Order: sequence, then structure tokens, then C-alpha cells
Amino acid sequence: MILKGSNCRADEDVPMESFLLAFETIFLQGEDLEDDQSRGLAYCIDRNHDNDVSRAEWYKLYNKWKNSGLVMNQFLEKVTTALPQRNKHTLNSTPRQRFQLAVEAPQEQKPVVRAGNGNFISAGNGDKMTVKGTIMQIFNAQSGGQVALVANAMAPMFKGAFPWGEITMVYDGTNWAESPGPQWLAMPE
Repeated sequence: MILKGSNCRADEDVPMESFLLAFETIFLQGEDLEDDQSRGLAYCIDRNHDNDVSRAEWYKLYNKWKNSGLVMNQFLEKVTTALPQRNKHTLNSTPRQRFQLAVEAPQEQKPVVRAGNGNFISAGNGDKMTVKGTIMQIFNAQSGGQVALVANAMAPMFKGAFPWGEITMVYDGTNWAESPGPQWLAMPE
């Protein structure tokens, strides 16, 4: 079902972007992953950090989830709370245990981040924009008030219904640009 939902052939890995969209549609009823759920998913699904999901990675996650008896969002939250934390365990552990923890557990599991997510500033008027999941919000530079919200943001390109018209947004891997319109520059975290 994930392969079909991500438009991939059965013999190829699924790019993380396509996997996330299919996963959220199928298992979260279209809702975006929360940060904690995303950390749990990252830990389970992309342990080799290649930003693709192989059939083996998917089956391993799917089987763990099915055997848990939980709904998917609860399963991901449970996985996140159980993520090994190296610092807690190293104080009173044997050298062998510390080695095993170092091999198995990342220092901090980062969430799966969708391309195009982040905070941006307009090169045209200084307005600020946030993108999280499929939600893009634009805030006025002077008042701080929200002036636009679209719920279909998707890198590398999508067409959004903004209050000032239907605009094509293009993500170049770092910044967004309205077509036609101003460039939105990534803000450092």
C-alpha cells in the first residue's frame, strides 16, 4: 500500500518525501506527523540515514507496529519515549554495554524533516513564513499577524490559494520563491 501510495515500483526504494506523504495519508488519516512521532518514525524507518525507505525497512516497522496492538500515532509516541539515550546509561554501565549503546543508539534522534519545512523571510517586504508538514503560514513583518495560510505545501513545487491569488511556490532545496513574486530566504535555526 505504501509503494502504491508513493508511486514507486516494487523493486525500488521509496524516497522519504513520497513515503511521508503516503504514510500520513494511510496511517494518520492525512494529518501531519508531530515532532515526537517523527522522531519515532525516523528511528524505526531510516536507521541507515540514506533518506530512502527500503522494502526491508518498511516491513520491519510494519511488523513491529502490527505486533504492538496500538494505533500508529500511539506506536510512534511509544517508540519515541523508548529511544535509548546514551547519557543516561553510560554512567553505571559496563564497557560492553556502553559499546552496544554507542552502536545502536544515536545521541539524539532527529525527526524526519520534510523538504521545504522551516522558517523563511521575504526578500521583498520582510514578512515571515513558516512551513511545517503541509501547512504554510505567512505573517506580516510589522504587525506579526497571520496574513496567509495554505494547507497543501509540498516541495519542490505546489500551487496555493493565497488571499492575493493562486500562486505557484517553488522550493530550490534551500529557499522558497513565489512564481511570480519574491524570494523567501531560509532563516537560520
